[in-house]
Amino acid sequence: MVLLGKISKSRGNKGEVICRISPDIDISNIDFSGEFELKSKKHTKTSKMESYSERGSSLIAKFEISNSINDALGLVGYDIYSREYKSDISSNRLEEYLVLDVTGLTWGKVCKVDLSGPNKTIETFDGKEYTIIPFNDSIILKIDSSEKTILIDPPDGLKNLNK
Repeated sequence: MVLLGKISKSRGNKGEVICRISPDIDISNIDFSGEFELKSKKHTKTSKMESYSERGSSLIAKFEISNSINDALGLVGYDIYSREYKSDISSNRLEEYLVLDVTGLTWGKVCKVDLSGPNKTIETFDGKEYTIIPFNDSIILKIDSSEKTILIDPPDGLKNLNK
């Protein structure tokens, strides 16, 4: 999942919203044909985007789940995530990101990225040991480029596999 940005306000009467895209996201790499997850602190909604138009670093977007101004107002403040972001993530983009798991445990900083081939991985170093983490949607929950963190939900025993 890649955090693309945030819905900042509603626009018009037909359910359109203005999406503020994160500065490190290249709008041309967004796959608009896929589904998006819209997340607030309490709710998660999944929807496709019916239409969009670029306005600088923002988008005017119409999601399938938003058909009125009231629907659009209800989406204001939601974060927008995509599994379909065609990122050209390279080692220098993720290196030095801090990796944390859902329990709050720090796994270290990313020191190596291998996104070529079928087995994509990142490697972390916590000052003592290296850990290889599969780079897939079931483990990588969130990449926050503004905080330079990666949130993971690792399977039991992953940390000890490399020992």
